[in-house]
Amino acid sequence: MADIFDVAAAIEDRLGEKVGLMKLLKLLYFAQGWSLAWTGRELFADEAEAWERGPVFPLVRKDVKYDRESRLRAGDPARLSESERLMTEAVADHYGHLSGADLSAITHSQAPWLDTYEPGRNATIDKLDMLRFFSVQESPRISGAFFPPPPVGGDMKADHARFVEKWAKTLELLGR
Repeated sequence: MADIFDVAAAIEDRLGEKVGLMKLLKLLYFAQGWSLAWTGRELFADEAEAWERGPVFPLVRKDVKYDRESRLRAGDPARLSESERLMTEAVADHYGHLSGADLSAITHSQAPWLDTYEPGRNATIDKLDMLRFFSVQESPRISGAFFPPPPVGGDMKADHARFVEKWAKTLELLGR
């Protein structure tokens, strides 16, 4: 499993720039959500919390807000597996052109944040809720959904096929 700072470094590496804090937090959230949908596994262990401006990973927020050069600089994209790299790149390629505010607006319309957010309380967004939401978004029956195509390559394609086969009936029911 990847470390959240390695994933953050991979996002910045893919986009070719230092990414603002809000944008970075939202891209990490989307990377985690799509990893859950595409493979049934989390990309990294850190928990997202529902804050006023959308999902936040407190450890990354604290690190970047108060000392951007510490752990984030120590993150290394080379430590990601091929599958982790492909997922991270797919998310960065799909959402990377958007601003932090744009990404925040998207998360504000999505069930995991909507169902968790309570003003003044930074509650943890349940990864099972993220799995349910992102898996349903992946369904080709949903027109106009804002999602990246699953990456293909390495063991990612086989992982995705096994996951979809295993959960096809459940995903169909959730999509109704």
